[in-house]
Amino acid sequence: SSTNYWSSETTYPVDVYNNNSLLYPIVEEYVSYLNTKLTNATGSLLTYNQAKNLGCDNSSYSCSSAPSWVYSTSYWASSAGDTSRVWIVASSGGFGIDRCGYGNYFGVRPVITISTSEIQ
Repeated sequence: SSTNYWSSETTYPVDVYNNNSLLYPIVEEYVSYLNTKLTNATGSLLTYNQAKNLGCDNSSYSCSSAPSWVYSTSYWASSAGDTSRVWIVASSGGFGIDRCGYGNYFGVRPVITISTSEIQ
């Protein structure tokens, strides 16, 4: 039996990134740094739905139809695929779910949102 690390959710994918996430302080530290130059930057992790909208396909476990910057590195997404695995994007172009213990293979790639008025 698998351990449910996330919640009582039974419909997957489900976004699990929030202020209880171990990755949250890492993203927030980066956002704080950016806000020394900007004013209202926010940060999160890529969601399953955002990855799909960019061209990742869960049925083929591939992001090969997405722009190459989507899979230029390997990183965790913010969405759980089941009770013990999260969605990942791999630098090989892969898109799938994997256990959370692979810190040597996957990293944090924040999605940063800034106001268009801050772009010069």
